[in-house]
Amino acid sequence: MCPWRLVAALRFLSGTSMSVPLAGGADSRTIVPLLSRAVPFNQFTNAQRKTLLQSFRTGDEATTESVDDDGPSLSSGTAAAKLIIALASGLCGFEHVITCAYARSNVLPICRFFTSQVQLGPEGIKRNLGLPKISPAEVLLIEQAIPLINEHIDTAIAAVQNERMRAKTR
Repeated sequence: MCPWRLVAALRFLSGTSMSVPLAGGADSRTIVPLLSRAVPFNQFTNAQRKTLLQSFRTGDEATTESVDDDGPSLSSGTAAAKLIIALASGLCGFEHVITCAYARSNVLPICRFFTSQVQLGPEGIKRNLGLPKISPAEVLLIEQAIPLINEHIDTAIAAVQNERMRAKTR
């Protein structure tokens, strides 16, 4: 489930008016919604934070389990649509196009790829905005996700290398 929609529902706001930056990996087990940086509202009790994170992390799994072909979930589609609109806006030269993206990064030197806010431009990623100041709880969640993020990266790199080897032998 999209973190901005969860926060908006909790605060009785329009989902289109909420922005919740993300950090971490590329799936619900490694991505961390930065609730401390949510706009326009970022004041939550510990219980609310815990509930939002739990809902976010289990929302994609529940949605995916309910789909017969085990394909991408609705929230993945929403996220993809938002990213495509941001990419198109950047490529068209619009100024100040900011979005979250999982990309090659040096935000955390121990992760070759990382989700963070980026500024897009005509050439793609114009600038990686890195990690903003975040809460200690969010730092802990990112630290806990790092081993799994790196495992996913290693698996993906190995798969690409295997595919290249197969392509050479064809």
